[in-house]
Amino acid sequence: MRTATKKDRSTDPEPAFARRASFAEQTSALDEPGPPVGIHLYPLVAGELTRWRLPTPSAVLPVQDRVVELAIGDRVMMLDAASFAVVPARQRVIAAPKSPAAAALVLSIHPEICDRTKAEYSEHLDRDELEHFLSAVRELPRTTWIHEIFHRYLFERSVCGTRESLAARFLEIEIVKELYFNCRDHELAQKRRSRVEKRPPLVEEAMERIEAHLFEPLSIEILAKECHTSPSTLLRAFKRSMGTSPSSYLRGRRLEESVLLLKSRRYSVSEVATRVGYENLAAFSHAFRVRFGKSPTEVTAAAYAVDPLR
Repeated sequence: MRTATKKDRSTDPEPAFARRASFAEQTSALDEPGPPVGIHLYPLVAGELTRWRLPTPSAVLPVQDRVVELAIGDRVMMLDAASFAVVPARQRVIAAPKSPAAAALVLSIHPEICDRTKAEYSEHLDRDELEHFLSAVRELPRTTWIHEIFHRYLFERSVCGTRESLAARFLEIEIVKELYFNCRDHELAQKRRSRVEKRPPLVEEAMERIEAHLFEPLSIEILAKECHTSPSTLLRAFKRSMGTSPSSYLRGRRLEESVLLLKSRRYSVSEVATRVGYENLAAFSHAFRVRFGKSPTEVTAAAYAVDPLR
């Protein structure tokens, strides 16, 4: 028999435990178009497409190391922890998740913050050149600092809930500055290559297809079909222009991307090996050492030595 002072556990509600809101729950409703920097977080649902078109240029990257596919006009790019995109004003974007619980962070860049950044870095930043860089679709490598400032700005705006703090104002200028220099370095590299490399349109198209499917299974037969030619014709043209086969070029590009993944310190060496198409860790380590003269572990250790507190 239960006493009058003892609670009846069979009828009591389950005890309530305070649960900390997840990152996605804290930021899922975030949609503040700005200025000076508009911020949008688009939660992406598997099997569904998310569309947007912003009146100002923007930078797009997945959060929490997810993978997001972007379709911009006739260009398709796969963004992950090692990359982000620049999208011009009024450009229609279609996003689809390639990882569970993915989300796309979009920062829209208004003229006001471009002017402030120019004033801050007057000797190093050309305003007209900045507008030029923001007027074209670009897929760019995500440096450690770009990753840091984008996510810190998201934290400042979503969790701290302020856009007027000193930290937010500092990060806004840093975002535009890094966009400028990253775009400039990428364009200079493209110009240097164009001066010394005159590739046939077929080879250029094949290389674009390789970049678009960099981490996907891609045989010479599939690549040739996408380029509307035969495998033998593509192989001859590619070898004549590049001095190697499409498959060897693809392996080399994946190894180059693996360096960025290792330096990001978001993945173990084994995870990086799998992401860039190696089923065997020993084979990846051997290919990496042959290409770069050091092991993947040495690259990871060097990244930690630069910033050991992260």
